[in-house]
Amino acid sequence: MGTETNSPPPEVFSWLRKEIAERRQIRLDLIHAESSLAEDLIPDSFELIELATAVEEHFGVRIDFDEVVDIETLGDFSNLIESKR
Repeated sequence: MGTETNSPPPEVFSWLRKEIAERRQIRLDLIHAESSLAEDLIPDSFELIELATAVEEHFGVRIDFDEVVDIETLGDFSNLIESKR
């Protein structure tokens, strides 16, 4: 996708970090904006769909699966969510 990940929206990024840490049992300090969503954090597509559903419920936005599979980093995902708020 190639969007900028230098400064993801703090509220969205913080929520995503905590949600992923809890779901995947990963330490928060290992989750960064540059972390690869598919390779480092959520390699299972079913889990990615579950996370997208949780995002929709929490932030009241609509996330299409096609958008999620194209996302490279956690920062990119944060920016996508913010753009839909």
